[in-house]
Formats: sequence, structure tokens, C-alpha cells
Amino acid sequence: MEKIRIIGIRVTPEVQDAVQIQNILTMYGNIIRTRLGLNEETDDRGNRYGIILLELSGDPEQFDALQERLLKIHGLSVQSMEF
Repeated sequence: MEKIRIIGIRVTPEVQDAVQIQNILTMYGNIIRTRLGLNEETDDRGNRYGIILLELSGDPEQFDALQERLLKIHGLSVQSMEF
């Protein structure tokens, strides 16, 4: 059975280069089945952030590679679940 992973990415204002995120997502476009960007939100302390949800299908090794690249970007928080 094909693995499906959902990745949630929280983008904070600390991210210096949003183009870097886009380039990584483009590089792994072959495994991204669904991409959803949620409206910018504000947390309890007034800090603004955005959320990107990805549904991945295909090669689990590529899932891991994508997630590792995203985790290297300062200002991103990445979490996932697998089905």
C-alpha cells in the first residue's frame, strides 16, 4: 500500500528568504499531491505566522529528504503524520 504523509509547516517572520521555501517545494513537486496555504494568523503574544499543509505520496525516502531540507531553514517549524 502506498504511504501518504501530511506535513505541516509553520512559517514565522524569522524566515529571511521565502523564495528558498518555494524552491524546495518546487524541487519535490513530484511527490506533493496537495498543497494548501492557510491565512496568516497571530499567536497569543502577537507574533504573526503562516501555515502550509502538504499531502505527499510516493517514495518515503523523498518525504524524509524534503522534511530534512525544510527543517534546515531558520524560522520554520515542521511536523508530520503518516498513513
